[in-house]
Amino acid sequence: MKTAFTAIALLLVTLVSQAEDIPETPQHPVSIGDSWTFKRVSKGQITVQSRTIFKIAEQGADDQYIIKSLSGEVSGNGPTVWRQAGRVDTDTCMIDFFGGSTLGITHSCSTAFVPGMDWNTEAINKETRTTQRYQVIGPDEVTVGAGTFQALKIESHWEVAKAVNTGKASPKYGPPLRYHFVYWYAPETKTMVKAEREFRNPAGAVETRSTDELEAFRVQNPR
Repeated sequence: MKTAFTAIALLLVTLVSQAEDIPETPQHPVSIGDSWTFKRVSKGQITVQSRTIFKIAEQGADDQYIIKSLSGEVSGNGPTVWRQAGRVDTDTCMIDFFGGSTLGITHSCSTAFVPGMDWNTEAINKETRTTQRYQVIGPDEVTVGAGTFQALKIESHWEVAKAVNTGKASPKYGPPLRYHFVYWYAPETKTMVKAEREFRNPAGAVETRSTDELEAFRVQNPR
């Protein structure tokens, strides 16, 4: 028992020491009117460049914020209609817009990210099981169209498997698709200023790679 308490104490000292190395940028929740413009480059059999604007449009009846998006090709062609792109809680400080998630963190505003921190999530939607593993790598400076940021680098590994015995009480899943994502989160933007995504098929071959970079943003932060 004494050994266990010693190990926990050493771990806490290590985490506090690592946390001191990370720039202390306040995290503020998203607000109605906040908006972000991203450029995406997706490389598969062909290379496609697109630009997407996301905004916190309004508050829904369930008290969540409604996210809307406007997408189009970089050339300027594309739809000019805002479409609903998801919902987030009003106390959300970190959004991966293209992934449509908060990386499995419910209360991101009160989460202190330190190097080595990790967490797992699992979701079963009908006949598909998705497992996600996240790990905080540490602070990393990154430059994108919207500027240079002292960001927090986070890695994620996903496995997406479909049931092969549909309709059974205890489903069995086939070989999973494996994805590898790397995020650069800058608290002052409330989002990922950059994200690299790699999608592999069940055989392990890379089918698609995409890179998202923040080009511009307008957010409200309390003074």
